Amino acid sequence: MRDVMEVTARLEAFEKTAPDEKPAAWAGLIAGLVLAVGAGAGIYLYLGDYSALGDKAVAQIEAARNANVTQKYFDDSIAVLERAVAGNKDRDNLEAWSILAENYYNTEDAGCQCAAGKALG
Repeated sequence: MRDVMEVTARLEAFEKTAPDEKPAAWAGLIAGLVLAVGAGAGIYLYLGDYSALGDKAVAQIEAARNANVTQKYFDDSIAVLERAVAGNKDRDNLEAWSILAENYYNTEDAGCQCAAGKALG
């Protein structure tokens, strides 16, 4: 009985609060619910079983994973080329500079793009 009276008193106090405080409370509640649902979905997609998903969704997940792996290999290859042309041994390797120049253009790295352009002459 006492719990019911406390809850009733709290509800009455909430109703008496300023009108501009109520939307903030509701917005906080809604934001919390959205974050909880989003976090749950993210955890499920990271750790969960994909058998409940359709074939297209599973294919998209696999394609995204493969794209990430491919991008990492590409970034590693660019780093190897950068180290090669940074040393005195392959400084005049035009093929390496050409690949680097194209990569710098695609990534909009103006400083490196300028250096590659100077190396290519």
